[in-house]
Amino acid sequence: MICPYCLWELEWEALPLVLREGDEITYLEREEGEPENRWLQRTANAERICDADGSEHYLPCDYGNYKPMIIGIVGSTAAGKTHLLAAMIDQLVQTVRLKVRHNLTISPLDTVMHRQFMLEKVFPFTNTRKVLGRTRREEEVAFVCALRAHNDVTGEKHALVFFDVSGEFFDDADLRSLQFISIVDALLFVADAEKLDEFLRQSTPRLADPAFMEPFGHIDRLRNTGRKALLPLPAALAVAKSDLLRWLPVVDGWLRADDDTELDSVEEETEEAYVFLQSHAAESWLYPVVHCQDSTIHFVSASGVAKVDDAVFPERGFGPRRVLRPLLSLLAMKGVIQGHDLGRDDVARGPS
Repeated sequence: MICPYCLWELEWEALPLVLREGDEITYLEREEGEPENRWLQRTANAERICDADGSEHYLPCDYGNYKPMIIGIVGSTAAGKTHLLAAMIDQLVQTVRLKVRHNLTISPLDTVMHRQFMLEKVFPFTNTRKVLGRTRREEEVAFVCALRAHNDVTGEKHALVFFDVSGEFFDDADLRSLQFISIVDALLFVADAEKLDEFLRQSTPRLADPAFMEPFGHIDRLRNTGRKALLPLPAALAVAKSDLLRWLPVVDGWLRADDDTELDSVEEETEEAYVFLQSHAAESWLYPVVHCQDSTIHFVSASGVAKVDDAVFPERGFGPRRVLRPLLSLLAMKGVIQGHDLGRDDVARGPS
């Protein structure tokens, strides 16, 4: 077990168990003769402290009991990563289609962390249509959400851990705070369709770069130690706020599809989206797609509509569109979801 914060090898069961309530920390030790069910109840909201590098950081109590799948979410500050993740988690924990379609049971890994994320991000966005604050590069890089994923057929159990990182963080930040990149398992790149819409409507002179190339360079240096031609990680490119591009038939067609948990057409969407982005001056957005060993592209929208102002989204038309598809594609590429080839065949993607 490797700590995602400091990268030291951990002896998981030897790490101290604590309960945190505000600034107060209570260390937990099992009492002599304490029944298992009582001990499990007392440690239900506990965390383990790792201080291997001299600084204390906290990990969910059960993190070490599962195979980690660390997902890095990368995109510019205004790309819509936070809204996408909030909508994604909301759909992930409430839909029964994952169990029926993919034999996947999802539950919180840390109930306290999950409750905090739901109260601070998910409920304000999904229930009151609030515009959420952006991820700032001065914010601490840490788990923003962690879930259990249990495959009911294979019995495999994974800890899905999400890191939300501003693309600008790589510009001049101390990269030692991005230790998790060295052991990241999958990448979700988020592009801002609003920038493409503005460019295509001639309201901006050039298409803004989605802050992918610089982060990808750092990730490739840390993860591609064998210097292979392609980064040996799966990546999904989510074109967020795609509702703003519904005036373009190819985008509208995919947003209308009721296929959020269906994966048989992922390759078809990827091919169409690749051609669309390449032919609409958004070739720079494809950088991680062509440089990763396995990749997919998706048109998604967390809100379904454009915001009214910086405070709220309109009620009419509000709702997520296809937000689970990028994540489920990553889970399929990593084998967490099994038996799906994403609709692939022998036709090569991209330019000949």
